Amino acid sequence: MDWVMHRMGFNDNLTVQNPLTLDSISVSAGLDGISLVAFDHTFTSPLVVPPLGTVNSGNIADVPLVQTLNALLAIVSSGVLDLLDVGSDVRLVQAV
Repeated sequence: MDWVMHRMGFNDNLTVQNPLTLDSISVSAGLDGISLVAFDHTFTSPLVVPPLGTVNSGNIADVPLVQTLNALLAIVSSGVLDLLDVGSDVRLVQAV
């Protein structure tokens, strides 16, 4: 995932590969086991991923910080975030 600072929050975009439809996603990410950013997002139009293909979600804007602004400095200085918890609502797409 690419994380970009935006208006005191984060934008995120996902690239998914598999024959499936992604309706929603929830993510908690941070450093050293401490959650720093978290979001739940339902896609306006589900992401339909073709067999053996990929699709990009586009930006998921204004992902909130769940810690203080000082935590943002830890994210920026480390350059990485650990995915602490990821959930999704996925449907398999059957080939016709």
